[in-house]
Amino acid sequence: MPKSKNESQFNYAKQFESDSEMDQLEAEKEATQKQAREDFAALLGASSKKTTASQRVRPGQKIRAEILLIGKEEIFFSTGTPNDGVMQRRDLEDENKQIPYKVGDTVELYVASTRGDSVLLTKTLADVARLSGLSRLRKSPGNERDTTRSHFLAENKVGDVVPGRVTRIEKFGAFIELAPGLDGLAHVSELRWSRVADPTEVLTVGEHVRVKIVKVEVKEGGKTQIGLSIKQCEAQPWDNIPAHVKVGSVVNGKVTRLAQFGAFVEVAPGLEGLVPLSEMSHTRRVLNAEEVVKPGERIDVKIKDISRETKRIALSIKDAGEDPWALAASKYHVGRILKATVEKKETFGVFMIVEEGITALLPRGKAKDAVGFSIDSVRKGDVLELKVLDIKPDERRMTLTLPSDDGASSDEWKGYATTTQTPSSSFGGAFASQLQAALKKNK
Repeated sequence: MPKSKNESQFNYAKQFESDSEMDQLEAEKEATQKQAREDFAALLGASSKKTTASQRVRPGQKIRAEILLIGKEEIFFSTGTPNDGVMQRRDLEDENKQIPYKVGDTVELYVASTRGDSVLLTKTLADVARLSGLSRLRKSPGNERDTTRSHFLAENKVGDVVPGRVTRIEKFGAFIELAPGLDGLAHVSELRWSRVADPTEVLTVGEHVRVKIVKVEVKEGGKTQIGLSIKQCEAQPWDNIPAHVKVGSVVNGKVTRLAQFGAFVEVAPGLEGLVPLSEMSHTRRVLNAEEVVKPGERIDVKIKDISRETKRIALSIKDAGEDPWALAASKYHVGRILKATVEKKETFGVFMIVEEGITALLPRGKAKDAVGFSIDSVRKGDVLELKVLDIKPDERRMTLTLPSDDGASSDEWKGYATTTQTPSSSFGGAFASQLQAALKKNK
């Protein structure tokens, strides 16, 4: 049945009234949400106002941060401000790739930058430039670089141990960045307790190191020179000498350098001893250390003495091996006939090599009366048949004489002399053979 006109108007009015109520409800809802946002903003603003100047951090600032979480890639810290700090895990790892801290520990770190709601942290002030873009301070001699330098020097003094990063290596040492625009020099002698010939053998550019400030000097013009030491961050070797380094022991060491009076040998890291020329060989007289050893060579040495007061160690190469004189008394008894080689002539006689390590003397007076033999005619390298006259192993001395003392007559000596072909012949060869025959004849 079709609706009347009045009924249609009534329904329209009722619908209009319902739509108006909906609009009113939407408006009220929007107003409520707006008020909530304003209240939240007010609360946030109030919270921000509570953050005092002392709670705000800035790049380059040194802070104490508490570890909140140690992740696989990152470590999170409480910075003492509304914003937490974060740093790469690898930047806090030790040489064994381990984190030497646990949750709850407090670590001294530097603020590299602030990004949004987080604070980027780093272990060294030198890395602030790398992580925050402050490297531009190197290119501009502005107030910021001076402020950073002044801030570092105000917080650190001679004797302090601080972190740094190797920026350049030279033959004389390594430059280490302590803060953006501020480098110090570790001289080559301050890199290791051991002797370092080439700094590149122990350091690499970019390597992070701990250094001790040993000198701060302000030059004319305001330039600051800082002397650093890496080795002084480690224990002094003389304070803890290894157990195997003791008097009487034989150790293997490395020749570090040569001198006119001997060779220096490192017997343990940072511990050097001296081998004098007189302790280099049993077999020959050494005039230059380079005749026996060379730098970098590893050799066995015997420790003769250790002085903690003077920090000196006396070493011997020859005593590290067998001493040929130890059995000399039993091998070369008085009266034994032996063959020896002419080493050199002196006015008082001839030095003869009996064996490697044993040199004896044939005095001129013991040979001058021998018929057909002239001590002046022998030459270096000639082999003579001689007799042991005296031996003193403790003094490393042996005296030789001619076998004629065994009883060969003057006539026999004349006979031997006539067989000598040339005046320069040594007392050996055919003459020695005839002498041996004469000795057998007299027995």
